[in-house]
Parts: sequence; structure tokens; C-alpha cells
Amino acid sequence: MTPALEDYWRAVDSFVTTMGRLGDDLRGILLWGSLARGEVIPGKSDLLDALVVVRRLLEDPAHFDRIVEQILAACAPLAESGLPFAHPPNLYQEEELGDFDVTFGPTLVSPDSSRLLVGEDLRPLVHSNDDGQVMARCAFFSLKRRFMDRLSVFLPPLRLSEQHQSLLFDRLVDLRKSFPTRVCAALGRPASQMHALATLRQALPDLDFSLFDEVAAIRKGERPLGRPEELQDLLRKAFDLMERIEERILASAASRWSDLLRPGTQAGAGSGRAAPGS
Repeated sequence: MTPALEDYWRAVDSFVTTMGRLGDDLRGILLWGSLARGEVIPGKSDLLDALVVVRRLLEDPAHFDRIVEQILAACAPLAESGLPFAHPPNLYQEEELGDFDVTFGPTLVSPDSSRLLVGEDLRPLVHSNDDGQVMARCAFFSLKRRFMDRLSVFLPPLRLSEQHQSLLFDRLVDLRKSFPTRVCAALGRPASQMHALATLRQALPDLDFSLFDEVAAIRKGERPLGRPEELQDLLRKAFDLMERIEERILASAASRWSDLLRPGTQAGAGSGRAAPGS
């Protein structure tokens, strides 16, 4: 039987109740992802995309073990619920929120992409450091290579079986879910999951992002999956789009360095200074 939205919320409520046993150690739990955005597809969407924030985490091993054991106890019923439970929550101590991942930070602070489940609203504390964009570029290049290289096995001459089709489509859904926010961060235009695709369309208006619309329509049941060849065509679109995006990110990075080295800028002016004693 296909689960209902109410089943998701019952599972989340159970998780929050069990985590409450941490008492004062628990500072807050933030929910993000499709459930927080009100875009759940029951039976397909992940059950729990959450951030657990505690007062302290690494001061002593016994305290760390207690927190991890409580998270495992809270996750065990979720894993047995029959709902799509893919991963445990992210765990941070409070002081780490001031040096947060630039890719996911905008989603956590956006009121239409996240939801406070319990505790104090710590979203105003979420910030990224100045090195975030550089790290986001590195993460994009690494993830693109690993993710896309593995998908190349699904291209012709492979004849896709039903199992191949299911696996490939799941990977395309993952692509649609994770890459827009990563690309926005790498371009220096961080955006929440809800707004990342719109941000990309505005930032790169000459690129075709219809691939993501097609994947979303299939996942929602608004159009059929179609023949195996059609799925391989979607994969080709994904490869072409990722190559074009990579070119833009590289060009953006090169432009940034050119600006820094141009005469008249702070870096350029410093490079033209005479050395002491010359």
C-alpha cells in the first residue's frame, strides 16, 4: 500500500520525541527537503532530511557516544517504517553553524525550504566563510566526475533492461535534486533547493534546463517513462548540460582571477610596487 503524507509526519514526530531524550543537550532540529517544502511524493520522497544541532559534541568521547546512540535509537523505527528512509540526519554542534557549507546553507535559512521542528530557531546563525565558493567549485568538479562517469555505462550500446531503467531514472532524480544547488554555489550565487533551478535559468539563460522538468514530470506521474531509448536521450542531455555548466564555472573562476590581477585592483596595484631597497 502506498504510504500517505500523514505517515511521513507521524514518523517525523516519533523521531523528534525520541531525540527529545537528549534534554538540554539538544538545541534544535531543522527539517529541510521535500517534506519541509510541501513537495512530498508519498512513497518516493526521502522521509527525513534534517539537521540536528547540539550544544557540544566533541568535548569527550562518552558525551559523543551518548548523542550518536540517541540518533541511532531515533532512526531505527524510521528504517523499519517502510517509508523511503535513505540516511540519518546531519549532526552539528552549535558553534559550527558559523562556518557552514555554502551549498546547503541557503536551504537551511530559507523559510520556504526549511522548518523548525523543535528547540530554538538557530537559522540566523548559519553562515558560510569566504572560502565557500572555492570549496563549492571543487566539490562540483569532483561530484560531476564521479557521478556522471558512472552513468556513462547506461549509454548505447547497452540495451536497458527494466532494472537498468529503474536504476538510471533514480540517478537522474538524484541529479535533479542535488546539482542545481551545487552549481549555484560554484557560480557564487548560492540558492535554496526551492529556488536553485530558477536561479540557474536566470544566471545561464542560454542553457537548456528542460531535462530537470522532464525528470520531475515523470517522477510525479505526469508523463510516462517511455521507451528505454528516451531515457538514454535524457542521459545524453544530462551529459551535455553538465559539460556546458562546467565551462561556465571555469570561465567564472578565470574571470575572477583576471579581475584580481588587473592593474588598478588591490592585487594589481600591489604587484606593481617597487621592492624595498630598489
